[in-house]
Amino acid sequence: MWLNEQSITDGFSNFKNFMGDAWHTGHKVMNTMDRYANIGLRLFGAAANTGLVRGRALESGIQATKGYGQFRNKVNNFSKDVDTTVNHFRQAVPELNI
Repeated sequence: MWLNEQSITDGFSNFKNFMGDAWHTGHKVMNTMDRYANIGLRLFGAAANTGLVRGRALESGIQATKGYGQFRNKVNNFSKDVDTTVNHFRQAVPELNI
């Protein structure tokens, strides 16, 4: 038979490794984006404070920062949901070694 317990174990292990690497890479990317967004937000705040940004540019900047804040909250909630789901599986089936 071409499908045995060892091939299923190897396939699951490879899948786990792939998903773990993807998850950690995603965290690194999001942390980098967050750092640069924080710098941009501080630059925007300084420009608005000195009067360099006014009118529609100021409104657009404020909308962009609100949009980024909403996006960041969605990503954080998704991350918490994934962590909760993984913890449920860890507790329910410790043999999976997740």
